[in-house]
Amino acid sequence: MNPYDSVIAGRRDQAFPVLGEADISRVERFGERRQYRRGERLFAAGERTPGMFLVLKGALTMTARDGLGRTAQVVRHGPGQFTGEVAQLSTGVAVVDADADDDVEALLIPPDRLHALIVAEAELGERIVRALILRRVAHIESGGSGPVLIGDLQSPDMLRLENFLRRNGQPHHAVDPSQDNAAALLLTQYGAGARDVLVACPNGSMLLTPSEDSLARCLGMLDTLERDELFDVAVVGAGPAGLATAVYAASEGLRVIAIECRSFGGQAGASARIENYLGFPTGISG
Repeated sequence: MNPYDSVIAGRRDQAFPVLGEADISRVERFGERRQYRRGERLFAAGERTPGMFLVLKGALTMTARDGLGRTAQVVRHGPGQFTGEVAQLSTGVAVVDADADDDVEALLIPPDRLHALIVAEAELGERIVRALILRRVAHIESGGSGPVLIGDLQSPDMLRLENFLRRNGQPHHAVDPSQDNAAALLLTQYGAGARDVLVACPNGSMLLTPSEDSLARCLGMLDTLERDELFDVAVVGAGPAGLATAVYAASEGLRVIAIECRSFGGQAGASARIENYLGFPTGISG
């Protein structure tokens, strides 16, 4: 059984909608047509994606791949279906491999154009964003993609790294070397101590008891591109107040950057429920 099926049971139509001709024509002005040969890889887990692909002809297979190279097929996208999860909103790193099953024609919508689509086509944008969020939730809950953390499940560093990934909504899973011979051999190979944690990233990198910053860089969570933009406002600390400040400043036409040292949402990210938060009048979980 596909491990993702149980996570999205009852919401599959929302997680993987099929767009009709009218919707496709609305999307087309935001993208560019691309062709891919059968067997060609459009993007790979652990690498930055060029954007969201909307299939026009042929089919694409999405395969989850974790840091140890273990794979699981997630879904097969046919005409009218689109790739991606929330990483596509910010030139993030893919958590799946995308391969062409047939000769494929698709629309590529880069992140900046995807933002424009979501704003200009509100109803369609809402459906797309809902699907992207549900897919990320499925990746997190299934544990079939992202980095693999190998070590004592109760060690301080394991708890520290898992908390960091969990708070940032990053798919991952932990492996106890006492229950997995291959994991135990890897620890020995990299000279790990009894309390160390070995992290296998999807891009093939191996980190021994890394800092949060080193792990974030390995997973592509940090924007490492050189930039020369000028911002009107810099908000340091992206807890509830910082996020509200950034949103309200941006709504007034200011160019805003929000900076956070650990996880967006701050302490609120660990809350069971926040009542009447900005933009969510009925409440939202951390």
